[in-house]
Amino acid sequence: LFIRLGRAAERYPDDTGVFVALGRVWLEAAEPKRDRMAISKALEALDPIARRPGAGSEALALFGRAQLLAGDTARAEATLWQASLSVPIRLESLLWHADAAEQLGRLNVARESLRRWTVLAPDAHADRASVFERIGDLAGRFGDPSAALRAFEQAALGPTPSARMWAKLASAQLGRGDAAAARVSIDRGLGLFP
Repeated sequence: LFIRLGRAAERYPDDTGVFVALGRVWLEAAEPKRDRMAISKALEALDPIARRPGAGSEALALFGRAQLLAGDTARAEATLWQASLSVPIRLESLLWHADAAEQLGRLNVARESLRRWTVLAPDAHADRASVFERIGDLAGRFGDPSAALRAFEQAALGPTPSARMWAKLASAQLGRGDAAAARVSIDRGLGLFP
């Protein structure tokens, strides 16, 4: 696949779709072990496309992800922010932007990208509960216990909340002075994870 896409890129140097596909394939190869060579190849394929005026959301999102994996967090955050404003938006760009913003200590920015994701993602999305849990964690770190509680309550509505999630919800409920609700959460958590 790499060879075919590489040949297509040589044959059609103005076809952005080929370069985006090549970048995506290299990025998928890079992800599991953060393979430096594959990250470099992804950046090489995506850089000229992402820098063009009017670059598409997919090219920007993949380029930002590659920058993040390469450790260029500040540039990745800027690229992923740009991707998150492009239409049609790629939902992953919001999650990746939140990763970059959090690494830069911009917790409120990260939380806002995650919140935008919850608004745009389908209710049945597999990552919905984990994104709400992450919003709750960020809200707690940001010093907003009410927002953390609301986020953990949303996460608990997911199909498979973890034992850790139930503990976070119970802790947030206790912090609010609601011992009865915390007991219910603990009991539900223990019922699922004895």
